[in-house]
Amino acid sequence: MYNQNLKTINPYFSQTWAGVKLYEIRNNDRNFREGQQYILREYEEKLDCYTGRSIFIEILLVMDDSRFLKEGFVHFNSGY
Repeated sequence: MYNQNLKTINPYFSQTWAGVKLYEIRNNDRNFREGQQYILREYEEKLDCYTGRSIFIEILLVMDDSRFLKEGFVHFNSGY
């Protein structure tokens, strides 16, 4: 079930939309886990609003190794 939205700004949303970027680096404030599903929603910072474009993703792999990431952040691969 896709029950949580993730605000995503450009160029990152457009890269994901094009299929070039299949990962996210995020603050782990939602306790991201493999198998979870989310909706990436494109957000336009200059207009302070969502554009209406969205992508449904599922987390395939999570990495939270503090040797490579700032503490509290997580890297995850996604598929859609």
